[in-house]
Amino acid sequence: MSRVVAVATMMVAAWLGSCSNGARPQPDERASADPRGEGTLAVVLGGSWRSGAERAQDAWRRPEQTLKFLGLGPRETVVEVWPGAGWCTQILAPYLARTGGRYYAAHPSAGTIGPEGKQLVARFRSDVAARSDLYGRVREGDFGDGGGRLGLGPESADLVLFSERLHYWMAAGLAEAAFAEAYEALRPGGRLGVIQDRAPASGAQDPIARDGRVQQAFVVALAGEAGFVLDAAPLIHPRFGQAEDGQERMVLRFRKPIARGAVVSPQPNVAAPGASL
Repeated sequence: MSRVVAVATMMVAAWLGSCSNGARPQPDERASADPRGEGTLAVVLGGSWRSGAERAQDAWRRPEQTLKFLGLGPRETVVEVWPGAGWCTQILAPYLARTGGRYYAAHPSAGTIGPEGKQLVARFRSDVAARSDLYGRVREGDFGDGGGRLGLGPESADLVLFSERLHYWMAAGLAEAAFAEAYEALRPGGRLGVIQDRAPASGAQDPIARDGRVQQAFVVALAGEAGFVLDAAPLIHPRFGQAEDGQERMVLRFRKPIARGAVVSPQPNVAAPGASL
């Protein structure tokens, strides 16, 4: 087994511990409602298929504010890389199904995960199958073995999401590949959203992010090396909603230029024009 694969396997094991959503309700008639019904983000966030434990996390994860900041809109193709147990999936998939969009889950590549990781992916797929009326068609790709483009065709995605995964990829030597594959998957003008606990700007960045925190400048540099430009001032809020501990979570929005190397002016921190959120 190569060093990269071995380290990636260890990181996936750590990732597994962060993926639990708590007890989840069984699908019922309300959860299987017509996916072509009202498709606002607020309605989806209040969906009965989300457990109380999942909704409780909204207070500090701020999904509505975050997804509006990232410009989520109807009819978009959205890729979530390493969706884990599906906390974001049960928001994104119903929203996109209701608004004519497409949701892709890019799971860890088979060669980077052991039995527990494969079980988590299997549970994800089982949950998706049980909620097919709600989620619509969930498409799948993968990331971790250098396959490229997260399993999508070139320049086919509108938004790629890295939600609290970058520190695992840094430890496994996969961070540069993650940004490169996202760049290839996105259409020109497409966006990359990075959600990550923010490390203090002072001092050197731990190259394997042992504490799970990453400096904002380090993320910007990684994205820039892949060809992305920072598209807006970052969205910053307290980690776990507790400002007193001094720890922060950042949401960064990058854009793939229309032409590589082109200068793109930052856009206002609002949803995409015409988006119904």
